[in-house]
Amino acid sequence: MHRILKTTASGMILLAVCTAWAEPAWEPVTQARHRGEVSSYVREVPGHDVKSFKGVVDAPFPMTAILAVLADINNLPNWVFQCERARHDPAWPDVVYYMEFHTPWPVNNREAVLRNTASQDPQTLTVTINTVAIPGYVGPSRGRVRVPELNNRFVIEPLKDGGTRVSFETLVDPGGAIPAWMSNWIATSAPKDTLNALLKQAALPQYRNRSVEAVRLPGLPDLKAPSSATGK
Repeated sequence: MHRILKTTASGMILLAVCTAWAEPAWEPVTQARHRGEVSSYVREVPGHDVKSFKGVVDAPFPMTAILAVLADINNLPNWVFQCERARHDPAWPDVVYYMEFHTPWPVNNREAVLRNTASQDPQTLTVTINTVAIPGYVGPSRGRVRVPELNNRFVIEPLKDGGTRVSFETLVDPGGAIPAWMSNWIATSAPKDTLNALLKQAALPQYRNRSVEAVRLPGLPDLKAPSSATGK
């Protein structure tokens, strides 16, 4: 029995190592030279025709400012790449909301109902927000295409100097026919445009001066922040 368990464990470790090796590497699109500039990346995803994309930036703002922006659903069109509308229905769970994305002619706009799952590391205080597209909640919309798959992850890491490292990674299947040029444009533009706009929002007084007690992040009622990142 011991030999079987040992063999099984070894096989699982080998599988994990092989999977890691098989995962395509991130390809840099832009590289930050100074604080506040965005580094962006793309990579192939096995089994998908579209690339996933990632953006990273070190923001000169407390983590409470970044989280306050992320928590404001109605304000998403002001910073999320190509977001045209966003809303939360009071009848829905706090972690569920709707977004519509503008796509250039002749492609129809995309829409999605999304659900967030938030967690915080008790030691580092890093906050992770995972977002997935889910079915239901709204019926078909004329002239729009429901996004069949969207996986997004924001990682908000407080830095020792009071700033915040923000990274997000997205894989989205827009559904329907999308020209190759548009898919590439989204993958290369979304990280930089989204994070640059996020920083502009975080600089506004209503977000930058937000205390940790005033940040209402659905799914994370006991949010904590380091003393240097309270917005005070």
